[in-house]
Amino acid sequence: MGLLITAGTAIAILAAVVLLPAWYWREKARVQRDELARTVRTQQEYVGYKQGLIEAVKRDPRPNAQLLMLQQHVHLPDEAPVAVEAPADPRVDQMLAARAPHVQPPDHLVMHLAERMIEPATRRGMLLVAGVLMVLAMIMFQPPEKQIREPKT
Repeated sequence: MGLLITAGTAIAILAAVVLLPAWYWREKARVQRDELARTVRTQQEYVGYKQGLIEAVKRDPRPNAQLLMLQQHVHLPDEAPVAVEAPADPRVDQMLAARAPHVQPPDHLVMHLAERMIEPATRRGMLLVAGVLMVLAMIMFQPPEKQIREPKT
């Protein structure tokens, strides 16, 4: 029973040294992928918004003329410009980005262990502990030597 406990602990440590760093990098890549997908969705919504504006200008030329007049500071003879002291509207792309939720990395014990296990010094130390436990298991719990009995005559 002691052999199973000692060797099992050594194998569990060895598995953690091998698997935890790979799991850590996989989770980091997943979070990065999800964040990029969020950015792509936001940009696609922004493109859709801009295409909608283009279609609206094609259907009705008045907004196009009004926009051009605003940009060039042109006024019709019977109109007087009105100065408005209001804060500018936020940009559309910023509003779309704020609406999409950010991806949160996992925050639990396994992730913290994996973060520690990616450090080379920690990995070497854990491999050393696993090796020592395996050697102890083999030395302390080796099977008894078979005694050869001499035949009685």
